[in-house]
Amino acid sequence: MQAPRRPAPRRLGSRRRVVCVQLARHSGRRRRSRAPCRPRCQKTSSLSRSASDSGCRPYKIPHTAPSVAAAGSTVDLIRLADGESSLEVRVLGRTMPGVLTLHDYLDAEIVVTSGFAQGRLDVCLAPEDLDSWSQVLGGLAAGRDAAWMDDGRNPEIRFEPSGQDGVALFVVEDMAASRTSVRVPVRLAEGWADEHHERLHRVRAAWPQEVVETSPGAYEWRR
Repeated sequence: MQAPRRPAPRRLGSRRRVVCVQLARHSGRRRRSRAPCRPRCQKTSSLSRSASDSGCRPYKIPHTAPSVAAAGSTVDLIRLADGESSLEVRVLGRTMPGVLTLHDYLDAEIVVTSGFAQGRLDVCLAPEDLDSWSQVLGGLAAGRDAAWMDDGRNPEIRFEPSGQDGVALFVVEDMAASRTSVRVPVRLAEGWADEHHERLHRVRAAWPQEVVETSPGAYEWRR
């Protein structure tokens, strides 16, 4: 007579489950999703994941605003060039369109060119990054040095006085990933500040903010 088989011990998962509060558009009520949710995007390889792998279920946007940027097009948020050196920040599009918590994040790239160095870095711009860039522009136009994206999520861009009239010194530091930095002077064209305010306006018009955070961790589509 065979002894009764003992049930296999139940394994308890140690992974902590993160609750993401989202809004169900069809019911008009909040729905709690137990899938892990990334509140902030990551650089490079993490950005290439599909919406189904992100942990947040994509929702259909309740309204479609006219977009200035066609599919596949890019907009230069920053373009400082003098023929020898240049700094560009090129916005490529939304990181995960239709994913409530990441819909307003933008994929972008930093491109630096000079006589001795050339490089490219992938970055992810949050809505507050565009707000802070507007403030940085005001400081630069007034002749003050400034730093942009200095919160550790992205490579930091600093603008420092060069000691030469009409020449700005920009420093790009990527201490978190590649631990490299480059310092390049560039001569500013006349009217560059107004031009970059217009570039910022173009980016915001091409990819307007369509998500609002109603309370910490709770989001809904902007009406």
